[in-house]
Amino acid sequence: MRARWGMPNAPLPRFGRRPLLLGTLIAATLSATALPASAAASPEEALTERWLRLLTGGGYDAADPAIAAALRRATGVARTHLSTLDTSANRVALWPDLPGTDPGTTHQTALRLRAMALAFGCPGGELHADANLGRELASALTWLLDRRYHAGLAETGNWWFWEIGIPDATLDVAALLGPLLPTESRDTLIAAVRRFVPDPTRRTNAPTLEETGANRSDKAFITARLGILAGDAGRLTAARDALTQIFAPVTKGDGFYRDGSFVQHGFYAYTGSYGVVLLGGLARMLWLLAGSEFAVTAPEAANTYRWVFEAFEPVTFGGAIMAGVRGRSLSRWYYSDLDAGRQLSTALTLLADADPAQRAAIGGLAKRIGVAPDAGVADLARFQQSTQDVPPRPALVNTFVLGDMDRAVHHRGRWAFAISARSNRISSYEAGNGENATGWYTGEGMTSLYTSEQSYADGFWPTVDPYRLPGTTTATEQSRPRTRADGIWQGYRGPDTWVGGARLDRDTASFGMTFTASPDLLTGNKPGTPNSLRGIKSWFLFGDRIIALGSGITSTDGSIQTTVDNRIARQCTVDGRPLETGQTDLTGARWAHIEGTGGYLFPDGGPLRGLRESRTGRWTQAGKQEQPPPQDEVTREYATLWFDHGQNPSGATYHYELLPGADAATTAAQARLPRILVLANRPDVHAVSDPLGGVFAANFFAPASCGPLTASAPCAVVARLTMSGVTLAIADPTRRGGTLTLTVFGRPLTLDLSGLNGGSVTRTVRR
Repeated sequence: MRARWGMPNAPLPRFGRRPLLLGTLIAATLSATALPASAAASPEEALTERWLRLLTGGGYDAADPAIAAALRRATGVARTHLSTLDTSANRVALWPDLPGTDPGTTHQTALRLRAMALAFGCPGGELHADANLGRELASALTWLLDRRYHAGLAETGNWWFWEIGIPDATLDVAALLGPLLPTESRDTLIAAVRRFVPDPTRRTNAPTLEETGANRSDKAFITARLGILAGDAGRLTAARDALTQIFAPVTKGDGFYRDGSFVQHGFYAYTGSYGVVLLGGLARMLWLLAGSEFAVTAPEAANTYRWVFEAFEPVTFGGAIMAGVRGRSLSRWYYSDLDAGRQLSTALTLLADADPAQRAAIGGLAKRIGVAPDAGVADLARFQQSTQDVPPRPALVNTFVLGDMDRAVHHRGRWAFAISARSNRISSYEAGNGENATGWYTGEGMTSLYTSEQSYADGFWPTVDPYRLPGTTTATEQSRPRTRADGIWQGYRGPDTWVGGARLDRDTASFGMTFTASPDLLTGNKPGTPNSLRGIKSWFLFGDRIIALGSGITSTDGSIQTTVDNRIARQCTVDGRPLETGQTDLTGARWAHIEGTGGYLFPDGGPLRGLRESRTGRWTQAGKQEQPPPQDEVTREYATLWFDHGQNPSGATYHYELLPGADAATTAAQARLPRILVLANRPDVHAVSDPLGGVFAANFFAPASCGPLTASAPCAVVARLTMSGVTLAIADPTRRGGTLTLTVFGRPLTLDLSGLNGGSVTRTVRR
């Protein structure tokens, strides 16, 4: 016997069958406050009302121009779908362009039904409570449940559609239809969701597999809505309790780490995809259950608000989430950096509303990110409510070493620079379900320089040369072509342990990686042709500039290149002369400038190459698209700069510097009077100094001495000279633990770096 809502040992009502008028609840969503006691006569009705308000917005002014436009968009989408809906008695599909029984097609069908249901449910819209729309929706959902999604079916194809995608959409349609959906159809849906999502903590088609991260939060939210629809308090309790594991920081595997990293699928940096989905799931659950007996009260839930600023804000720039933490979703035409950012903003508005104490800070971040120009009614209404009278949060000026996912980010307000690496802990990239088919090098030291939130959001991924991603050292396409089957679900971690860096303060950090290049991983994850390329890379993040060093670059079976930058650009000049269309030998060049981006310095000259070209690509070549792109073929103009290390290099090096935001005149002046001293660019240590800024940094890849420092073991060190001495940040990127002796200006400093997981410690050595 289940417990009634707050009443032990009483049978639980099936309030989904109660003669509760949908119109009453929908009308209540126009209020930003809870239903009055007379309207919300029971806890279950109050939860139903919150669910509907979650879907439709509530508390908005339908005459507001932005809201009115959103209502028109919702109405237009619904009318389009309704006009093409097959309503015949013998229909074999609801839409002729979505035939068959593939679960992906069923999911797309369910999404169309939800879009129609939202137009039906949103007050102020022309189709709100429209009798014909309601009748056709109820009939269509009944058809779908009878033929495509019921408890008698076996899971086929991708498990996600059965256990997350389809129930997520169909439950919302049922809620919006209310009593218009026949009781038998509602029972069919309840039985189906119970069949495919019996436990939010487990994978139904592989019960020994425990759900984590975004998948777990999605299933918890599905289970909560099932509990509301079925009047099942046990399901609501299970949904709430499933979140407990998510709230706790992790030290390995999936989840949030104490340094702000987020990992999904075991070893992928995924803040900007699965992380956003997870935060959205947590935000919806916290908001939906707030004020009920099922409210989330675990003290660990406070971590959700901490993660907003420690995990998500560091990887945003303007309204964009950075590419290096978006995994497979890079190849989706419908989910750009900006789309991911707006999805994050939606989650933030729910969190701001769920906890008024957090409204100013979280609402301010949401306001800085913004809302999608084509946002739905509910998202737009909540954005307006949560950001009203709240100033936008200022742009970041800070530096983050997110070592648990092999990432670093350097924010300077007007621009941001991100590094994406990989190690024996974190994989280079994820490909699967046909997605991210050419993402081989997105974790091989790829750098992303954001001078605009649009930097990588406007057709970049289908058109960029995937063999020349910024920051990477790779074999050329001609010497080592890769296969689209490469690395499905596994990517590449390899043997390298020295990946990470040290952070001294908001302005200064080091980051580096040793790398052993990956072989092709063919279908079935069988190793393909071996790859002998190896080397060492470092970046020193010094305020308004980035210094990049590379050494020990060696290969016996390839022509090797290091890409300085490769970006959509209008104009590029090198040593004051325009870079012409086609490839140019720029050996000996000292500086370059890309309009709208900034300057590049090449203090050592070297075998620099440049390329101006128009590149055309297809989204469907970048990866399988769940939704057909409105324009598959994309063309963009590129400027590319790289060092040509030649065929089979041995111990090759490079040195370049970035001056983001600098104009051409400033860049040329910096080239004439270099500010940075490179003290070492060797296989055992990379070290640089900025005498004017009083900053020194070194990445020791082996015991070595350089300048004023001697290290007894591998480590990363950043130091700043002060009037009283030297302040140092020291880290062990290898995570080997144990004792390090660092000699600073002849004074030994002994440190135990065990248990820091690559994190930095700060020490001061007095003069």
